[in-house]
Amino acid sequence: DFTTGEAVTRLQGDFKQVLSCNRETEFHFNANFTPDGRFLLTTDETGLRRWDARSGKLLRAQPGKAASVFPNELTLEIVAVAVTRAGPQLQVWNSALTRQVATLKNLPSTCLRNPEPGVALAGTTATFSCRGEVRQWDWKTGKLLRLARQAPADVFDETPRVYDRYVALSEDQRGAALWDTRTGQRLIQVKVPERVQVTDVAFAPGGFLLVARSDGKVQMYDAARQGRHLRTLAVFPEVAGQQQHLTLKASPMWGQMLVATLSQPGRAKVIDLGR
Repeated sequence: DFTTGEAVTRLQGDFKQVLSCNRETEFHFNANFTPDGRFLLTTDETGLRRWDARSGKLLRAQPGKAASVFPNELTLEIVAVAVTRAGPQLQVWNSALTRQVATLKNLPSTCLRNPEPGVALAGTTATFSCRGEVRQWDWKTGKLLRLARQAPADVFDETPRVYDRYVALSEDQRGAALWDTRTGQRLIQVKVPERVQVTDVAFAPGGFLLVARSDGKVQMYDAARQGRHLRTLAVFPEVAGQQQHLTLKASPMWGQMLVATLSQPGRAKVIDLGR
C-alpha cells in the first residue's frame, strides 16, 4: 500500500530465473492489476492467480505453467499466455477466474517467444507477434487474422500496438511496420538509417503512429492516409556511438506525447504533436 508504505502481503509462487543480464530481477513472474485496481493477477511456473489487492488474500488459482496475464478493460475478461508441451496457448478466462471462455491452441513455437510474451487487447481481440507474422485472434468469433512481416525476425518479438483497425510493430533494426486489419495489407515499412533502431511505437488519438528511434528522433505517420509521413521530431540530441532507448506514452487527449529515455542519464520530455 503506497499510501502507508507497508506491504499488504507476500505473493507465493514458484519464481524461476529465465534470463540473466547481471541483474537479480529477471524471474519468470508476471503481474497486472485489473482496470479498477481491486484485483492483482499473477502468473509463474505453477499457474495463474487472482488476488484481492487491498487485503492480499488469494481468491482463485488455476494450475499450469503460464508466462503472462492481461486484464481486458472492455469485457473484464482475463487473457493468459499458457505454456504447454504442445506449444504456447492463449487462454481467455472470465473475470473471477472460474471459467475458461476460449482457447487458441496449436500455436507454433515461433509465436510468443519472449520469456514474458506481450499481447495487445482491443475489444474481443488479442494481437501478438510471431517470427514471420503478426496474428490477431477474435475469441468471440474465432476468426484468426495473419499479417505478414517483411522478413522473419531473429530477435525476441515486441508487443504489437493496436488502434481501431490498425496494428503497428517495432522491429528493432528493421524499423517498424503498420498494417490495416480490414484489408490485411501492410501499409508502410518504416526504414531507419544504419546503426539506428526503432525502440518503441505508439498510437496517438486519431490514429497517428509515433515511431521512436535510438538516435533521439520520433517520427509521426497518419495511418488513415495510408501511413503518410507527417514529420520527424528531434526530441533528444544524438550522441555519437550511443544508443538511446526511447519509450513513448500518448496522452488520452489528442495533442501531447511523453517521450522518455532509459539511457544514462535518464531523461523525459513532453512534446506537442500539433493538430
